[in-house]
Amino acid sequence: MNDYKLLLTFSQLHESHMAKGYLNSERIAVFLKDEYMTQIHNFAANASGGVRMYVSESDYDRSIELLKKGGFIISKNKQKKDVIQEISSEYSADPTTCPFCHSDNFTITKEPNFAMVINLFMLLFASVLPIVIPIYKKYYLCFDCGKKWKIIKK
Repeated sequence: MNDYKLLLTFSQLHESHMAKGYLNSERIAVFLKDEYMTQIHNFAANASGGVRMYVSESDYDRSIELLKKGGFIISKNKQKKDVIQEISSEYSADPTTCPFCHSDNFTITKEPNFAMVINLFMLLFASVLPIVIPIYKKYYLCFDCGKKWKIIKK
């Protein structure tokens, strides 16, 4: 254990096993510590530090690069919340292609608005009967370029 170095910590056991399998497929030896503690006391996993993943010091830099490539480590630049861009249109019809990459591989997505969250809070905890109107933010999400947009009528 002296030549092993802490690589990552996980709060969920399945995430650690996915990363371990990914590194094992690249022939990197991985040691998980406290994985059984997480299996027994799932809700106390963060109190014990979660599942810790160790690799040998010689494979440490390569492991970091592989986990970044595999999507297990996300840089802080990519963690920023995606901005929904506003596209003005003279027509009220829904788009047939993405305005950025012109792909037809997109979907309409709805997220609850802040007013909807307040209505649900009042309904559940305040014993007040609010007017529950589903208030959602509607936007489009392209699966090819990953951009989000909404259409504003002129």
